[in-house]
Amino acid sequence: MKNLIIFLSLLISPCYSLFAQSISIELSINWQLKNNLIIPDSIDCIPFLNICYRNNANTPLYFLKVSEKKEGFPILPHGTLLQYPFEEFRNPNYLKRAITYNNYSNNNYDVLIGSPNYYISGWEVCNDTINDGEEHMIDFINDDLAEIYEYINRKNNDTQIQTDGISANYRTSDITQEKILSNKKNQFIFLNIGETYTESYDLVGFNMVGGNFTFKIKDKKLAGFVYTEPYWDEQEKKFIHPKVDLPVNVGKYLLYSGKIYSNDVSIQIINK
Repeated sequence: MKNLIIFLSLLISPCYSLFAQSISIELSINWQLKNNLIIPDSIDCIPFLNICYRNNANTPLYFLKVSEKKEGFPILPHGTLLQYPFEEFRNPNYLKRAITYNNYSNNNYDVLIGSPNYYISGWEVCNDTINDGEEHMIDFINDDLAEIYEYINRKNNDTQIQTDGISANYRTSDITQEKILSNKKNQFIFLNIGETYTESYDLVGFNMVGGNFTFKIKDKKLAGFVYTEPYWDEQEKKFIHPKVDLPVNVGKYLLYSGKIYSNDVSIQIINK
């Protein structure tokens, strides 16, 4: 009987492993020579983070993307704007904000990628001593990075702040097969059998501020739902974020939710 149990375990384990790793999200970093987006007529060697989605299953799959980007750059939170005098709120100098940053070269950070259940899925840079599962203050490095990327976006496109005019939540009307399919490679990834899809994120801001960064996917599983517009619950005295399940099928693609395989990747940048 013991031998039979061992035999069954050998049969079951590979199947579970394949199921658990039907989707892998692989992180890597490469360097590229490109024009400095803040200092005119100069060229820098800039790191890029690559996020590669891979379908290891024997059926076409779709799922939520783990990270959004704006014009090739990551979206990071503002912790506070209290460091600016009142005049800066009335007449902001975005270049001054972008070049007024601290040196974080001696600090160690985890870069947590993704909260894909919300419409905007960005990154958060946390000190590596922080338990991200607990309530914590947003580290000031996020403000410095956000200011750099905001200036670059405004300079390149004359746009508003990265998230201006963008809802933080899905609308219920977004969660239909037709709308999801039209959102291909924005909020959702669609992969045929054995197919991969890679997106690259410009780390020029990280290159400027310096630091020891470990990039990692925040959740090692993909959810099968999204949060829609919050409403105020008078009885609970708080905002409620309704959950809406994603369609099981969109065209030929089956929804994947569950565990993923993902690696971490680290980089050390010295602010010169």
